[in-house]
Order: sequence, then structure tokens, then C-alpha cells
Amino acid sequence: MAYAEAAVVFEGEVASARTEGEDVIIMFKVPAAYKGLDSDSIEVIERYAYSDCGFGQPHNGMIFFIYGFQDKSGKIFIGSCRPISPGEAGADIRYARGESPTEDDLIPFDEKFRLMMHPSLASQGATLRGKVVSLTPPESPNAYLTVWEVNAKGHRQNLIAGRQKVHPDGSFQIRFLPEGTYYVTAIDYHPTPKGRGVGEYGKISLAKKQNLTIPEIRFRPEPLGTITVNVAAPPELHERIFVLVRDVEMDSLEGKPYAHSGTSYLDEEGVAHFNYLPSSRPGPTNAPVSC
Repeated sequence: MAYAEAAVVFEGEVASARTEGEDVIIMFKVPAAYKGLDSDSIEVIERYAYSDCGFGQPHNGMIFFIYGFQDKSGKIFIGSCRPISPGEAGADIRYARGESPTEDDLIPFDEKFRLMMHPSLASQGATLRGKVVSLTPPESPNAYLTVWEVNAKGHRQNLIAGRQKVHPDGSFQIRFLPEGTYYVTAIDYHPTPKGRGVGEYGKISLAKKQNLTIPEIRFRPEPLGTITVNVAAPPELHERIFVLVRDVEMDSLEGKPYAHSGTSYLDEEGVAHFNYLPSSRPGPTNAPVSC
């Protein structure tokens, strides 16, 4: 998905870097370009430089695999948590080159992470299987299955034990889950103006090494709406302002599993648009300035 959404995709060597406010502007030499580039260099904005998802301060000669996205001014920026070292970008590079994936490439990151944290799950973990049925066939290519942890009272918590993309035919298989009790939901992350699909199976219990197949989860339609937020700010700041909207129940231990948050930059009129929002009790609307 990152490849499809990116304006440019390339392997780049840091040629120079400078700081402007909270941004780091990086000039890359481009030894290998895969999408959107016909030159041997490019300037990229790193807006998350000093967060947990950024470069920090890159040094000349460092090499990265980059997904670059284009903002409304035409500038190229790096998405959050997108700088990847070539040693960690094998699957991304093979995809960009049109090469066949390796067997390891096909293992979902979600499963790799669980095994990295708990290697014993390779032999002791449980497997959950089933199928998600979309609102209208063919099955949605953007459906995800989520396995939530529950507390001692059996209530769903906002802690995820596993989340994976559903296969194109609607089937799913999540491996290497610890034994325990969980709550299972599904959601379609590709909404339309008419709504999105959500579904809940409910609680399950898994034992060590168990293979559990649950009955199919059928999506139900959830209506979606739109919010527009007007921000009074000098025009020269518009490009550096983003608005955050979030559901006030997001942090509730017993809240609904489809809480929503999103960010939007301002348009030329100083308006932030939020489309495809689920019905909820809206939380505070904040407009942080990134300068």
C-alpha cells in the first residue's frame, strides 16, 4: 500500500541535511529509483525527525530506502515511521524491483513481531482461522481482523494481541497467539461515502498449540459523516498547521472497538476536512502548529 500511495520510491544516500524549525531537510543522492524519479538526486522533508518514528539527524553517507509522499505544495516528505535501512527493506526492495517475494516476505509483520518478543510461541502458540464476509462481494481488499486482549472481567481492552490483513477471498489466519481469552473484531479500512463495514465475533479462548476456526464474521454497515473545522490563522502558517479529531472513548477500557482519530491539513481557505467519520461522541479538536 505504501508503494501505491507514494509519489516517489527510491534508495538514497544522504548527501546533506539541514534543520529548518522542527523539520530536517535532507538531500539524497539516488543510486536506485523505482517510482516517480528521473534524476540522480532529490530533496526530502523529514517532519518527524526527532520523534520515535524519525531519522533524528542523518549523517552524510547514510543509506535508506525511502517512500516519499507529496504535500499540497508539491514538496516531497517522508511519512511517519517510513525511513528504512536497506538491511530491513529486503521485502520492500524486492517488491519495488518486481521480484518474487521470499517465503519470509510473506510472513505478516504482526506474526514476526510476536515471535521476536516471545520465541516460544513458534511451538506453543495458537492459531485462529475464519472468514470475513464483506457487505457487497467481491471481498474488500482492505479488511483487517483484530484480536483484542480482555481484562479480568472479560471486557475488551485497548490492547491488541494480533492484527492482520484479511486475504483477498475473505479468509484469515493469525498464528503464534499466546494462550488466553480474547475479543475478535473486523473492519474495512476502505470506506465509501455510504459507510464502512464493521463486524464483531466476540470472545474466544485459546489454549497452547490450539487451532481454532470460528464461524464467519459478516460485516454490517456503519454510517459515516463529515466534519469541517475552520482555523483562524495567518495564511503563511496554513501549510504548517494540522488539525486532530479523536473519539473521546478511544482510551476507555470498555469502549467500542471502532474508535476513530484522524489528522488533516488546512486547505487554501483555512479549513480542515474530515471525511468518512463514524458516529461517535467527538473529543477535543486541536490544531497544533508544527513550527
